[in-house]
Amino acid sequence: MLHDLQEYPMHEQKKRIEAVFHDWKQSSLQVDDVLVMGIKID
Repeated sequence: MLHDLQEYPMHEQKKRIEAVFHDWKQSSLQVDDVLVMGIKID
């Protein structure tokens, strides 16, 4: 999934990652922390 998002702007990547995470998590309680980091290199 992350590889497919690399062509999108950072703000769009964030929106799409959040959507996938919420779809996966559904109504389950979150039991661990999740960290996604990105850097932009020009």
